[in-house]
Amino acid sequence: MSDKDDKTEKPTPKRAAEARKKGNIPKSAELVSWIAIYAGASVIRSTTVKGGRFLQQLMGEAGELMAAPDQIRAMKFMTGSITGAFKLIVPLAITFAVIGIIGHLAQVRFVLATQSIKPSFSKINPLKGAKNLLGPQSLFQAAKQLIKLIVLSYVAYRTLWDTVINLSANGPYSVGTLITITGAAVMQFVKQVALVGVLIGILDYLYQRRKVGKGLKMSKEDVRQESKGQESSPEVRGKMRQRQRQMSQNRMMASIKDADVVIVNPVHVAVALTYDAEKGAPKVVAKGAGFVAEKIRERAEEHDVLMIQDVPLARTLHQVCEVDDEIPAELFEGVARLLAFVFALKAKGSGIGQHKMPGTPDVEEYERDQAREAAAEEAKAAAEQRFGTPPATAADLADSVG
Repeated sequence: MSDKDDKTEKPTPKRAAEARKKGNIPKSAELVSWIAIYAGASVIRSTTVKGGRFLQQLMGEAGELMAAPDQIRAMKFMTGSITGAFKLIVPLAITFAVIGIIGHLAQVRFVLATQSIKPSFSKINPLKGAKNLLGPQSLFQAAKQLIKLIVLSYVAYRTLWDTVINLSANGPYSVGTLITITGAAVMQFVKQVALVGVLIGILDYLYQRRKVGKGLKMSKEDVRQESKGQESSPEVRGKMRQRQRQMSQNRMMASIKDADVVIVNPVHVAVALTYDAEKGAPKVVAKGAGFVAEKIRERAEEHDVLMIQDVPLARTLHQVCEVDDEIPAELFEGVARLLAFVFALKAKGSGIGQHKMPGTPDVEEYERDQAREAAAEEAKAAAEQRFGTPPATAADLADSVG
């Protein structure tokens, strides 16, 4: 089986985006042009009528100027001719430009394909060019040009013939009437040709879309390889980690309703525990600091989970435990006392709200103790650095003196 036959999968968003950057986009320049001509037919008609009147005016003024030549009048005549022609052409040009831009954006949206204008040998490769001469794209373009030639010839013949018959049967006409009749005939010709051009342009766009889509198709192996490449990119890994963290946090918040107690700091830290004697040691089901701690407290209040203020234990558990961890053995005693206090409160019917663990310091007192301990450690380290390590026992002291 050929490589083309293997490409049965639709292009991934990444491949489609790369194709857009390279300018490989389905579009039909003819469709935009013919739509602009057809949609601007009313403007062309108005321009033709105004142009006829303007031409009549110019011819009258030119006759008067030839009969009585004057330099100042000649300059005014020239200025008026240029200004009038400009006023006739500008609305028509603006209409075509606006319709052309809208038609282009409707097909390809806004894309700056800088790679398509870079020099490339493949674009001037004679072998590739000779191959394309007999390709399906060339055959389609040839058929399209032939259809346009046939239709254009037929419409031109019918329009010219009808106009000649009309002028022959009802003449003679004045110059203004001739201009009006000729303008109407031209407008009919333009509309009919533009309508056929729009239909051909639609077929051309559909063909280009099918061609580009077929060229962008991928094999299943290409899709797998691209998926692996995306998964290994830093951006995708970062998004996956963010999603995993969000899912983990959602699960953590959902498990708070089943917690036996939430140990709080009381403001900055919160740790939720659950305890089942048959399953072993107490387990951390949620923990957080700052904003997450606030959300844990809100969820605990929502589900009537008891909150206990124990500053040292809350901070220690937050530092040494992760979610779904069992508490370490060195914290068994402190957690056991707290759980006993919790069960006692529940037995008294006070198992909701926030309570302070008896015998534990407040936040300010705890932080003062921590600061004093840190200062004592710093002073001890400074003394050891200056005087050496002090003797641990009296015997050591006697040995150092002796």
